[in-house]
Amino acid sequence: MAKQPISQDALRRRQIAAAWDAYYGKFPPSLRKVRGADDNMMVNRCRGIVDVGVDFLFGKDISLQLPSKATKRAQAFLDGTWQQNRMMSRLQDAALNGGVAGHTFIRTVQDARLQYPRLVVMDPSTVTIVADADDADRISGYIVDWDSVDMASGDAIQRRQLLAQEPSGSSWLITDLRRNGTQATVGSVGSSSSLAVWQQMGTAVWPYAWSPIHHCKNLPAPNQQYGLADLGTDIIQINKDVNFLISNMARIVRFHAHPKLWGKNFNADQVKVGVDDMIILPGDNGEINMLEMHGDLASSQTLVDRLLASMDALSRVPSIALGILEDIPKGTISGVALAVLYAPILQKTDTKRRLYGDMVEELFAHVLEMGGFASQGQIAIHWPQLLPVDPIQAANVAQLQLEAGFSHDTVIQQMGGDPEEEAQKRAAELADPTLSPPTPATVADAAPADQSGDQSALAA
Repeated sequence: MAKQPISQDALRRRQIAAAWDAYYGKFPPSLRKVRGADDNMMVNRCRGIVDVGVDFLFGKDISLQLPSKATKRAQAFLDGTWQQNRMMSRLQDAALNGGVAGHTFIRTVQDARLQYPRLVVMDPSTVTIVADADDADRISGYIVDWDSVDMASGDAIQRRQLLAQEPSGSSWLITDLRRNGTQATVGSVGSSSSLAVWQQMGTAVWPYAWSPIHHCKNLPAPNQQYGLADLGTDIIQINKDVNFLISNMARIVRFHAHPKLWGKNFNADQVKVGVDDMIILPGDNGEINMLEMHGDLASSQTLVDRLLASMDALSRVPSIALGILEDIPKGTISGVALAVLYAPILQKTDTKRRLYGDMVEELFAHVLEMGGFASQGQIAIHWPQLLPVDPIQAANVAQLQLEAGFSHDTVIQQMGGDPEEEAQKRAAELADPTLSPPTPATVADAAPADQSGDQSALAA
């Protein structure tokens, strides 16, 4: 029987599974055991690449703000949804999915038991995007597959949900299906042969023109529905090659690093060891020497270093971002020099901010519509500084920006503050002078006099 070709969706799921194995360090052993000894060494650079990318993207809090024309109730609904869903943790999960799988999905769920909509991070390997063949950005549906358990019988079942946009474009039809067994392989999703054995369990209507599933690419990939992962097959293969090299080095060290004695022109029973541990050989021609390892594996270590440098270049995560101490320059580093050292990961994070930022803005615009606050205007995302900033230099820049005409709100946001919160605190300080920080003049006035009664020295 001819072997059935693997569908593109099944191939994508296999790639995602292989990427998760690499992320968790589940690499195949490079060497077989010899005499019961396992010389396999596992270095997992893949996990660091993904984790650093997630930290740079969502490691610090971001905030969403509606324009001034929006109502306060709309901003309160936005903030309430954000807090209820612990959005920074959710976004880190979403970014981790994107870094490993290349695409991330978040689903909006209307739960009558909760005050605000639920936002659920979905497993990318369970979601298939249905798009027009000639337009990858025009999406007409989604197929969600996952394994489950029948709570009544305890049997393993497969679940499937079809989300299709209605012809009118004003709503989506959601169809629930199930069948017995587990999903061993995935064939051509959506084909008539695969749908024939499914049992329809029910349908529901999503009463909005937009889908409940929101998603974005992790990194740009034109002409296709899914984005690129931080862990490509090339990066995973390099990590495997590194493990092979260091495993071989470990085996060489185990067998040859310990010196070995050898001798000639005598029999083993003729060797005598004196009470003072002196070895005595018979005759005049006996000779004993030591076999030592002359190489230091420098060439192998150089190759390992070059492979790791290739991983840094392909992933755009420099070793300094991974916390490798020998790559950190000594002495004081200027802000410009720091930006140059981190340039690859900074540029990569800027790209991700555009992709993930568009998804977050669209997601919460739809959340507002679910709460009855449609057409509130463009949502603004306030991103934090990626690199540490000298506070004195930042304060000087802020002062120059104010003098140049920048608003206080803009300057406060750039310094990591909340303009509305700072305005409320400032108003409270003006209303109650006891809340204001003491000025140099008030400190001098309150200082105790010295023995001569002269406060001039303290005031100075």
